[in-house]
Amino acid sequence: MRSVYTKLSRMCRTYVLCTEDRGTEVAIVRKEEKMNAKFKDPDFLTQFIEKYREMRNLWEVKHPAYYIKTIRKSTLEKLVAFVQTFHPRSNL
Repeated sequence: MRSVYTKLSRMCRTYVLCTEDRGTEVAIVRKEEKMNAKFKDPDFLTQFIEKYREMRNLWEVKHPAYYIKTIRKSTLEKLVAFVQTFHPRSNL
């Protein structure tokens, strides 16, 4: 019962924040929802997953370049550049 009360109180605080500062808080939430919807687009997701699979040094622990930070960073920058073709405001 206590966890339900905590959840409800958090929800109420969030609601109060939204009603007090209606213009900015609600606009921020809506903007974030739009961005999340763009990242959930099936066309984008399939291409992103394919790119990520190609970049084995990001996820394969036994890859020789997995522990070399400079190589991992450059690979991540390539991945971000790919994401920016779909969502220009994305960054690392």
